[in-house]
Amino acid sequence: METSIFTPDIERLGKLKIQEATEVFGRLLWCEAARLGLVNIVVSGDVNSADGGIDAKAELVGDKGGHSFHYQIKTGTSFKPWQPTAITKELFGDARARPSRSALGPAVRRCMNDGGTYVMLALGHDLLAENHSLAVELISHSFRNCGYKNPRVQVWGSRQVANMLERYPSLCLDLGAMGDLRFQTVSSWAMNGDMTPELSLGGAQEQFISRLQTLLTGPDVQHARIVGEPGIGKTRLVLEAIQKLRPLAAKAIYVPSAELFQRSRLFFELLKEDREYSAVLVVDECDDDERASIFRALKGRTRIKLVTIDHGPETSADSLMEVLKFPPLEDAQIEAILRQYIGKSAHAHNWVSWCEGSARVAHAVGDNLKRNPGDILKSPAIVPIWERFVLGYNKASGEAADRLMTIVRHIALFRKFGAKRPVAAEASYIAQLAGRVDPAITKGAFDLAIDKLAERRILQGSHTLRLVPRALHVHLWKQWWQIHGSDIDLAALMDKMPETLRKWFLDMMIYSNGVPSAQAAIQDVLGAEDGPFTSKEFVASKSGSRFLTVMAEADPAATLAVLQRTVGATSRAKLKRFGDGRQNLVHALEKIAVWSQYFAPAARLLAHLCFGESTTYSNNAKGTLTGLFVLRGGATQATPLDRLAFVQELVNDADDFNRRLGLDFLKAFLTDKSRTRVIGVEYQGLAPEIGFWEPKLWSDLFDPRTMALRGLLASSEPKALEWQAALSEVIIEGADDLLRYKEASDWAISILREHLNFPGGNRQVLTRMLIHRVKHPYNGTPPNVTEALSAILDATGTGSFSTRFDRFVTYDIHEENYSFSSSGEYIESDVPAKRVEALAREFVGSPAIRRESLETVMRSQGSRASSFGRFVASMSSEVVDLDSEIFTCAETLNEDVGNFFLSGYLEKIKSSDRARWEGHALRLLADEKPAAWKIRAVVFSGLSPKVTERLLDLFTAGSIHASYFQNIGGSFGETDLTSDQVQSICSRLEKSGDPKAARAAVEIVSSRFARKQADCSSELLWSLLMNPKVFERHDDHMTSYHWKILATAFRTRHPERDLELLAGILTAHCNSYSIHSYSGVFETVAEISKAHPKDCWPLVGRALETSEASWTIAHWLGENYRTEDPPEEAARALLPIDAFDPEQILRWLSEKTSRSELIMEAIPKSLEPGAGGELARGFIDLFGARSKEARGLMGHFESGTRWGPDSAYYAKQRDNARIWVEAASPAVREWIGEWIDYLSNRIERARIAEERDF
Repeated sequence: METSIFTPDIERLGKLKIQEATEVFGRLLWCEAARLGLVNIVVSGDVNSADGGIDAKAELVGDKGGHSFHYQIKTGTSFKPWQPTAITKELFGDARARPSRSALGPAVRRCMNDGGTYVMLALGHDLLAENHSLAVELISHSFRNCGYKNPRVQVWGSRQVANMLERYPSLCLDLGAMGDLRFQTVSSWAMNGDMTPELSLGGAQEQFISRLQTLLTGPDVQHARIVGEPGIGKTRLVLEAIQKLRPLAAKAIYVPSAELFQRSRLFFELLKEDREYSAVLVVDECDDDERASIFRALKGRTRIKLVTIDHGPETSADSLMEVLKFPPLEDAQIEAILRQYIGKSAHAHNWVSWCEGSARVAHAVGDNLKRNPGDILKSPAIVPIWERFVLGYNKASGEAADRLMTIVRHIALFRKFGAKRPVAAEASYIAQLAGRVDPAITKGAFDLAIDKLAERRILQGSHTLRLVPRALHVHLWKQWWQIHGSDIDLAALMDKMPETLRKWFLDMMIYSNGVPSAQAAIQDVLGAEDGPFTSKEFVASKSGSRFLTVMAEADPAATLAVLQRTVGATSRAKLKRFGDGRQNLVHALEKIAVWSQYFAPAARLLAHLCFGESTTYSNNAKGTLTGLFVLRGGATQATPLDRLAFVQELVNDADDFNRRLGLDFLKAFLTDKSRTRVIGVEYQGLAPEIGFWEPKLWSDLFDPRTMALRGLLASSEPKALEWQAALSEVIIEGADDLLRYKEASDWAISILREHLNFPGGNRQVLTRMLIHRVKHPYNGTPPNVTEALSAILDATGTGSFSTRFDRFVTYDIHEENYSFSSSGEYIESDVPAKRVEALAREFVGSPAIRRESLETVMRSQGSRASSFGRFVASMSSEVVDLDSEIFTCAETLNEDVGNFFLSGYLEKIKSSDRARWEGHALRLLADEKPAAWKIRAVVFSGLSPKVTERLLDLFTAGSIHASYFQNIGGSFGETDLTSDQVQSICSRLEKSGDPKAARAAVEIVSSRFARKQADCSSELLWSLLMNPKVFERHDDHMTSYHWKILATAFRTRHPERDLELLAGILTAHCNSYSIHSYSGVFETVAEISKAHPKDCWPLVGRALETSEASWTIAHWLGENYRTEDPPEEAARALLPIDAFDPEQILRWLSEKTSRSELIMEAIPKSLEPGAGGELARGFIDLFGARSKEARGLMGHFESGTRWGPDSAYYAKQRDNARIWVEAASPAVREWIGEWIDYLSNRIERARIAEERDF
C-alpha cells in the first residue's frame, strides 16, 4: 500500500506511552464525533488515578435510542490480550481471580449493566486475525461468567486504530511528529510566537467567532473566506474559533502561506481520489488567485472544510463559499492589549492611534514599551511584522521586493499624498523622487505599486492616500532617513517639493528625534547663516513658525537657538505686529519648555511674547507660561526651584510689565489647585512619554512655596501703592493655600495677621479670603487654625470709622450675608444690616467722624452704601440737619461721588418729606447739563411729575441719556406717577426722534401696561408699534421682546386691524437691514399671515417688491426655526411661507417673472408632494427646467446650515432628490436629473477636499 505524510506510523503508535496514547485517542474520538454523531465524550488526562477499568467513553444517539462505548487503553507489548491470564488480571485485578461482578472495576461494571460496548485498545500489537478472535472471545467469556448473557465487546489493535486515524490528516501529522512543519496542527499552530498573546475580544469579535464555528460545523458552506486589513488579528481569531470547538481543533491543519500550500505534499494528498480525508484546512496569506485555484480543486469534497485568509476585498461569490469580513478592533480593545504589557500606565491611550485597529502592531508596540521604550517600533524577533505588512508572507526578498520597499519608504516621507486626478501631481513627484534611487521605478511601476499597496489596505483613501497603521508609516519613514538621509539637503528638497506636499512632509519631521541623519539635516537648515531662519519676519510668518513648531519636537536645541536670535531680538513695538505665526511660536516654545535644560530660555521667550498679545485664550503666551508654574500638573521637567528662580528674576526686574507678569506666575506657583490642560506636549515624535516633575512628598510643594512667599514679602515697596495692592493679593492667596499644610499653617497665619498692617495692602481681598476660609475650612483643619483666622477677621472690623466703614459697607462680600443650616437650608443673616445701622448711628452722632469720613462715605461704591444712606437720613431727621454737609461735600467731590449713598439718602427723605426731596432733586438737576452723579442720585431715589418733567427737558436739550427713563416702567413709576403721566412721558419720548428714547418708551409701556393688561391709549400703542426708530440700527432681543408684547396687546384689543397692522409693520420696519428675521416683528407678521393668508399675501408680495429689506422678508418666509413644530408625519418643519397658497404665489410670479429673484430665498427646499414641495415644483414648471430661474433654484437648494462633512450634506440632498423623481412632471424630472448630476460632482469634490484636510 502506498504511504504518504498522512499514513499513520504504526510502529510509533505501538511505542506510545499511556499519556500520549490517551491524548491521541481522545483527539480521534473528537474527530469521529462529527462523522458518527458521538456525544458526551469523556477522556481523562489523569492516567495515574484509578479509573475503574475505563480510560474513555462516548455516547451515540440515534433514532432507536442511545448507546455508550467504554474504552480501555493498553500500551506496550507486554500486555497480550489473547492470553487468558492477561485478560483476567485486567478485568478482575488478579490473574488467579474468579470472575464475578463484584470483582469487576466499577466503570466496567457500569458499562455492562447499562448494555454498553466494552472496547479494548491494545496499541502495542498489530493483532493477527487469530489473536484478535481469541481476545474477543476471552473478554466475552469473562463477562458471561459474571452473569452478562450478551456482552458487547470489541478489541482494536494498532492497525485498526491507524486506519481510523488515516481519515484525519492533522492527527497523522501529530503522530508522525510533523505537526510543527510549515503545515501545522492546532497544538503546534497555537505555539507560534504571534499566536500566544492574550486576546482582547469585543462583541463584534465574539460574533465573528460564532459565525465561523457555525460555518465549519454546518453542512451548507464548505469554504469560509476571511478578509480584513493586514495585522488586525484575522489569523489569531480564526485559531480562537477553532480552538474553542474540540471537534474542529482535532482535525484542523494550518498552512501559513497559500504559495507554500500549492507546492506542498499536503495539497497533493488531499486531492487523492481514493482517500476520504476529513479536515479543517486553514490557508493564510491566500490572495484571490490562490484562493480560486485551491477552492476549485477542493470544491465538492464535503469532508474538507476550507478557511482562506487574506486582506481583501473579496468580490467573487459561490454558493459553497461565505465571505466573513473581519471586524477591526476598537480603541478600547487596542488599549486593553497595550495594558497587558504596561499595566495601568496613563499614557497607554496615546499609542492606540499608532496601532489603528491592528492587534499585531498593538502587541509589538506594547512589548517595546515594556522592554525597549527607546525604540517602540523595533520589530519582534519572532515575526518581521513591518516587512510582512508590505510584502506579505515569505516574499521578503528579490529585486521586486526591494523596489516595492523603496517606493513605500518614499511614500512614508509624507503624512499623505494625492494619487488620483485632480491631485495626482503629488504621486508623480514622489515617483520621481524614488526613481532617483532606483531608475527602474517609473511612473507606471510606481502606480502599480500603489495599486498593490491599496489592495493590501496598507494605503487607504480614495484620491488622497495615507499609510496605515501609523506605526508602520513611521517605521518606514525612519528607514528612509537611515538609508537615504545621510547626505540630504533638506532645504533643497523642500524647495523643489510641490507646495501641497510640503505640509505633509513637515508633519512627519516630528519623528526626527533619535534619527541622526534627519536631525543633521534639520540643523543644517536651521543653522544656515544665509538661510531663511535668520529672518525675523520669516520666523514670525505663518509658514516659518509652523516649521519651527514641528522642529521643536525634532530638535529642541536647534529650534531654541533660532528663536533666541530672532524672536528674542525683536523689539516690543514689533512684537505687537506679530500676526498669524504668533500662536505657532508659542506652541513651539511650549514643546521646548518641557525639557528641564531648556526651561529658562524658553520661558524668557514666552514672557517676551506676552507683550502685545491680543488674544485672551488660555493657550496664548501668558496662559501657556502660567500653566508651566502650576506645581501640580505643570507640563515641564523643571523643578520648582528652577521655576522659582526664573519668576523671581521677573519680579525683581526694573520693567513694570515683567514685574506684573512675575506676580501672575507666582499666583499660579502658590496655588495648590491643579490646572487642566490639553494633553499633548508629553508625547513628542518617537520619544517615550516625557515625565514631568511631580511632588513625592508634601514638603516638595510647600517648601518652594514658602521660599516664594518670603521672596514676595521682601519685594514690598510701601511707596508704590499700585504695586503693593497687587503684591498684597498674591501674598494673601499664597498664605491661604499654605493653610492646607499643617506644618505651614502657623506661618501662614502670621503672614495674614501681619497683613492687617501691610502698607497699601488690599484689605478687601484679605477680608473676603478670611470670611470664606472661616466658613469653609480645608478638610482636616484643626480648630485652633480656624479660631486664629476668626480672630484676624474680627480685627479687620476694628480701628478708625473709615476703616470699619470700608469693612462693613464698601466691601461687597456677599458670602457674609447668609449661612446654611445643618440641613442645607439657606438662612439670611441680619448681622451685616445691624453693622451698617450701628455705623450710621455713630456717623450721625459724631461731627468729628463726619468731618474725618464724609468723603469716604460719599465715594463708596459698595452696594450697602445705599442702606447706609437710608439709615443716616432716618436717624438725622430729628437730630441734626445733614443736608448742607452732604450736598456741599458732594459738590466738592463732583465726579468722585459714588452711586449709592446719596441715592439712598434721598430715597429715605422722599418717603418722609416729599417736598424736601423734590427740592433737593430739582436743585441737583438745575444745571444746564447736570453731572452724571446728580442724575443717578435723583433717578435712583424716585420720581415725581416735576422731576420727570425736568428730566424730559434735559433729555430734549440733549443733556441726559434716554436710558434714565427706564425706571419709570418699574416700581418708581408705579408709586410716583399716574398712568396718564407715564403715558405722557412715553409719548414725548416716542416723538423725540431719538431711537434710544423710542426703545425706552416701548419698554416702559410693555412693563407698566401691556404685560399687566392695564389700560393704555391705543394711539400710543400704535405710535410705538409703528415708530421706525425703535429698530433703527438696533435689534436686540429685549427690545424685540417688549415690542412683541405691545403688538400682542394691540391685536387682542383690535383684532379687526390685523391687516392694517401688517401693512404698517412692512412699511415701518422693513426699510432697514438692521431688523432680523427672527425678531418679534416677524413673529407678529407670521401670526397675522397664518390667521389671514389669502388677504395677507398681496401685502407681503408688495413689500417684497418695494422694501429695501426684501431679502430679509424672503429669508424670513423660508426659515423654519420660528414656527410651530411640524406634525410627526411631516417630512420637514413648517415655514412661514407655508401659510400661503402656492397657487396664489405662482400666479403672482406669472404676472411678472422678474419676481422670481425676490421670492427665491423663501421657496421651500423640497419637491416632495404634499409636504411643501408644490411651490418648488410649480416654480420649475412655470419657468422650465433649463431656465436661469431654475438654475438659481439649484443654488438656493444647495445653500443652508450644515453640520459635519460637506460630502454628507450633499449626499443627503441627493438621496432626497432620488425620492422626488416619482410622480414628477417631465420638467421637474429633467430638473431633478441635472440636480443629481450637480450634487454627484459636488460630493466627489467635497470628498477629495475632506480626505486632504483629515
